[in-house]
Amino acid sequence: MLARARSPDSFSFLRERLEALNDPCISYEDCEALCREAGVSGEISQQVLVDFLHDLGIVIHFTEFDLADNHVLDPKWVTEAVYKIINAPSIAERKGLFRKDDLREILRFQKGDTYHYQWRNHGYFIELMRKFELCYELEDGEVLIPDLLEVSEPAFAFDDRDALRFLLEYKDFLPPSVMPRFIVKRNKEIKGDLRWRTGVVLEHPLLESTAVIRADNEARTIHIAVTGTQPKAFLTVIMLTLREINESFKGLKLSERIPLPDDPSLSVDCQTLRTNLEAGVDRFVPEGAKRAYPVRDLLDTVDEERMLKLLAKVPQDVADQDSLLEMIGENIKAEPEFFGFGIDLKPLGRELWRRYKAWRG
Repeated sequence: MLARARSPDSFSFLRERLEALNDPCISYEDCEALCREAGVSGEISQQVLVDFLHDLGIVIHFTEFDLADNHVLDPKWVTEAVYKIINAPSIAERKGLFRKDDLREILRFQKGDTYHYQWRNHGYFIELMRKFELCYELEDGEVLIPDLLEVSEPAFAFDDRDALRFLLEYKDFLPPSVMPRFIVKRNKEIKGDLRWRTGVVLEHPLLESTAVIRADNEARTIHIAVTGTQPKAFLTVIMLTLREINESFKGLKLSERIPLPDDPSLSVDCQTLRTNLEAGVDRFVPEGAKRAYPVRDLLDTVDEERMLKLLAKVPQDVADQDSLLEMIGENIKAEPEFFGFGIDLKPLGRELWRRYKAWRG
């Protein structure tokens, strides 16, 4: 059946029929009917054929449940809709807030437009924007686009005198979408309405910790300060999320740095500390500092010990990253306090797999 799904006749027939359609998208049911006309039956075979068309750029198909109902035939149909939403004056005036009903006016056909957008597709565009971390839904049903938030930082109380600190220093440029995407990913932990275009305050009830994350686009830095009962665990979760975002940018160069405990204006690169530790150097004088610091104490800023304990629960013969995450997920369910309630395993994936392979040798 898989071979039949990729046969030239089936592919050519379906491609011609799709290209002949006037609509920029096709429903799952209609695409299924065309597959049957092409002689391709069975859900798996049809999925293989659609995936093949997706790989060739003939259709855009997403496997997520909320996005699977439509197959997009014209990518410009999507990009123009998202562009109109993001650039809508009404949403800008409300600092990124809107409701689905607002899209009736925002996506209304006007002179010069290329596409007519039907009401039934409005939810699809919101889900697509959520997939690409452009927005998230609030509890009252409103949707927020963090990139349109207020620029100025709101007033709030945060005693950072004994805070655990971490610094990301970007070499060439700090992509402006990093902080908005971070806000989307960790929106469940936002403390009240303490969010702005380049920063956010997070609160984790189970870990009893609060964090302030600020981006300085001009200086190309992101500063993190965490206080509370388990600041290391919360910082670990925050860093894994930021690493996942950073890894999505090809060739992005940055330094993960630990501010000195008695002089936060100075910091040292984490990799430099690891290199010193591997070379048997127990104490290190960072650039600009007037004394030596224990290398292991500085590296202990991120909760490495918890991560290693989590990996220690996994058997020796795990075959791949997905299997590792599945086993770790079961451990987290059994001990939800380990990294915190409601943690998203995706940011853990690459990092834990890398640590697992290194740890097992």
